[in-house]
Amino acid sequence: MNSNEKKVSVLIPCRNEVEAIGNCLDNVCNFEEPDGGFEVIVVDGMSDDGTREIILEKTRQYPNLILVDNPMKTIPYAMNLGIQKAKGDYIVRTDVRCIHPKTYLRDLIELSKQTQADNVGGVLEPVGNSIKVQYLWAEHFGIEGILSEKLTQYMEGVLNVSVY
Repeated sequence: MNSNEKKVSVLIPCRNEVEAIGNCLDNVCNFEEPDGGFEVIVVDGMSDDGTREIILEKTRQYPNLILVDNPMKTIPYAMNLGIQKAKGDYIVRTDVRCIHPKTYLRDLIELSKQTQADNVGGVLEPVGNSIKVQYLWAEHFGIEGILSEKLTQYMEGVLNVSVY
């Protein structure tokens, strides 16, 4: 790995997510690999519904997947544990019920480089019982792209904020 390559750590806090954890891990562990690679750290709040068993099964399938125990069972504690374990230069947090495009990590790194921002992310759009992540390529960030009419209405109307 050359000095310009960055490893990414994806943190996923969870507890009792047996219905969603398998799809989440299949989605995240199959991201297009950014330069330097990535690791996936699931910080489990001592699930007792079968979630842990699925995570352990997936660790055999995905060598970049790590399970960390969270005896405090809270998300802030989970994030602290995950950050302590992380080896990446970039930390990405996602939730079990989010589905991301395969290019998510590469896109976030590119956005961070182009904007020189320390914190970048996407826009969450509810889809049924899950969340689909859409990117917000705002022109004030200097990135080509279009903010959809639906998203603009949501941002201006529901959240009562201005879109630049």
